Amino acid sequence: MIPRKPPVNLLARAGRRAPLAGAVALLATLTVPLVAASASVPNSVTGAINACVKNQGGAVRVIDLQTGDSCAADERTLSWPGVGGAATHYSQGAAVNLSHDAGQLNTVLLGPVLPAGIWNATMSVTLVNNTGTRDTLRCALVTGGGSIISGVADNHDGAVAMTVPGLVTLTSPERINIGCSHDHGLPAGPLLAIHGNVVAEQMTSRF
Repeated sequence: MIPRKPPVNLLARAGRRAPLAGAVALLATLTVPLVAASASVPNSVTGAINACVKNQGGAVRVIDLQTGDSCAADERTLSWPGVGGAATHYSQGAAVNLSHDAGQLNTVLLGPVLPAGIWNATMSVTLVNNTGTRDTLRCALVTGGGSIISGVADNHDGAVAMTVPGLVTLTSPERINIGCSHDHGLPAGPLLAIHGNVVAEQMTSRF
């Protein structure tokens, strides 16, 4: 039997016999398929990262649907965006006067109608109370139907800046607004909401 020759290292042989330019070209040829294979995670069409989760134990493994990978019978599928989606950002164009009456919810920023889904929203707003009477100023993320998503309260008799995050599931197209109020009746004087804005990003699912 003729002994089988050991496999030849192509890069080493190219280094001995081929000029430098040839070696570089050969290296590029060898590495191209590796780059192409890894480019499908995230999916090059949908941009999603796909994975399988064990029903028992919850172990997660990333799969590449474009090369035919799939989940086993004892696993369930999971996917999430490979990159962050574009956020919806809106803000008020001018200061909004708040009612001086106690407990009245004032819409200081009316948001656009957003599609149904899970939304992660963050609001920021600055209130100015120059009536000369201290009160508890309250602002919240509020749906167009008046349901409070998330809110904060702060005592201040001058200017107070608030930042509030919130996570909400919209079952139908709906707005995410900023609403503000205060606890007691206030005398005449500047009572304003300024610099209000919201950043809302739609999520794929809750984990």
